[in-house]
Amino acid sequence: MHFELASDFVINDTLKPHVGDNFRVAAPGLPLHQCPDTGNAIYPKIMTTGSGNGIHEPAFFAKIVSMTGRDKPKVVYIGTPFFDREDKYESGTKSFRAIGCRIKRLMVAKECTTPSPEEMRRIIVDFPDVIVVSGGNSLFAMLRWQSIGLDLLIKEAAMKGIVLCGGSAGCGCWFDTMQTDSLKPEACKLSERVLTELSAEERLNWSFVRISCMGYLNAFCVPH
Repeated sequence: MHFELASDFVINDTLKPHVGDNFRVAAPGLPLHQCPDTGNAIYPKIMTTGSGNGIHEPAFFAKIVSMTGRDKPKVVYIGTPFFDREDKYESGTKSFRAIGCRIKRLMVAKECTTPSPEEMRRIIVDFPDVIVVSGGNSLFAMLRWQSIGLDLLIKEAAMKGIVLCGGSAGCGCWFDTMQTDSLKPEACKLSERVLTELSAEERLNWSFVRISCMGYLNAFCVPH
């Protein structure tokens, strides 16, 4: 059964029981596999920044593009941590749009927008040169990806040499573990509403947690 949120408002009570879940799809720090032709170890190509907008800094963005080996790489944007918000998609893809990249947007935060497994595979494994993951709620993204098998498709893409990048939640997701603020009340789709409807005491009633992530990088990530 797929994990899905019942509300776009405060979600920390729904997420809290899953803090200790295991989301690893790789042995931390070890190669993904060996090239059958050369025998060389294959590691994922990853470029991350602590801030969600950091990948748009000129030096970092140039590095991401160069890692793909293309002048205008094909891009897949995954906005699950930000619940597929339109404004975050616009800001998260601005630099790629500016150089004329083809971009596909994978929207899986809700069941009603999630493509079939076959279509997801075409989008994630067959199409891109680079996969961009947004900032936002890391624990929600890990739960959703695992429940629909997207985590394993991303691993397959990594094994093909597709570049993985992102900032904030899109940084921590590639590590073995990370510190996250996923349980704070405003870490939901309707964050602006939380700020106006909840008291200061209610908004402060949370703590950082350590969660497992996909395990490509053998380290503990503290974004920002």
